[in-house]
Amino acid sequence: MPVEAVPELLLAADDPAHAAVRGLLWYALADWAYPPALARMVHLLDDPDDDVVIASAFALDTASGGLLRVEARFLERGWPDYDGMRAALPGEARRWWDAGGYAALPDEAAWRQAAQPGASDRGLDPALLGWVLEHQIAVTGRMAVVRDLAEELPAGHGTHLVPGTVPVDGKPVKGVVLVDSDAGRIVAVLVPSPEPPGWHALPPDGAVPAARTAGVP
Repeated sequence: MPVEAVPELLLAADDPAHAAVRGLLWYALADWAYPPALARMVHLLDDPDDDVVIASAFALDTASGGLLRVEARFLERGWPDYDGMRAALPGEARRWWDAGGYAALPDEAAWRQAAQPGASDRGLDPALLGWVLEHQIAVTGRMAVVRDLAEELPAGHGTHLVPGTVPVDGKPVKGVVLVDSDAGRIVAVLVPSPEPPGWHALPPDGAVPAARTAGVP
């Protein structure tokens, strides 16, 4: 996902139209450490959605330099203690924030520079890719969620993430097809991999996206 789309991802996470996938959107934002999203997360630690709580908790723990000790305090053999997080973390995070914790975060311009391709290895968010593949939905380059894959995706809207297949050793393998709707072509296909970050890029030859994009053969 391009860095320019992250502010739109935050808008989508706050949009009631995307309530069904709200937790997944906040997971994706947590990976980017986007300062305006972190400011929202300070007030989401008692949210009724478990996914929103844990995404916010780990993002703020990282931003605070481990001050909240989320893993040590609230993970027992890999199982999150959501009630414990809701009881303890809202007050602790707000006290850290109000005492100047926000001052340790970069401003948006500095964050953009650090998040540009080549400045880190984050690239496309693995959680977002997994969401697209698991739920068989498309996400446009402007972060619109398309559930009906019979619907034609728009041209001129950046890089779409579309579930689909690519041939590997003569057999179709499921993955996420990257469709450049501006250039009118398929760029690559990302398939699940056991190696970090969990996805491997393959050439687009023979790729079959599950949804058509206007202007793409």
